[in-house]
Amino acid sequence: MKLSLQSESILDSLFQNLADKFSSSQSEPALTDFHLQPLRETGELNVYDDDDNLLCHTTIVEWADESSDADEDDADAFYDDAARHLRQSLARVDAEGALQQLNVWKPYSFVLVDDEREVVCELLLVDDDTLLVNDTLLQGLDEELNDFFEQLLGED
Repeated sequence: MKLSLQSESILDSLFQNLADKFSSSQSEPALTDFHLQPLRETGELNVYDDDDNLLCHTTIVEWADESSDADEDDADAFYDDAARHLRQSLARVDAEGALQQLNVWKPYSFVLVDDEREVVCELLLVDDDTLLVNDTLLQGLDEELNDFFEQLLGED
């Protein structure tokens, strides 16, 4: 599903408002992650903290429009699509540095949750000291480690 420019702007504004709410002007840093819950029936997007407090919410019209003819088997496709749009919006807001400056203890993450608030996937991890391991980084690691050990053992 394609979101309109207006819906993309609404998502960006939601994350910008969240960043403003947790700005560095607060005295004590918060200890929380952000749980994003899109609701297929209404098109609402709710953002909760770890204690299930509602932090902010908005409505994405396309999500509600699509759910009118959807069945239960489409839930995975809905969450995949929502995750893609949310990642893109988070990336746009993060490119401006707003999400890196939140007054929240690092590491913290933005996770997508379903109707029962079970984690579907992680959308963004914010941390200064952690390197996320992916397949590209691990390519050729076995050979490099084998070469290193052969060199190390060969120097006796």
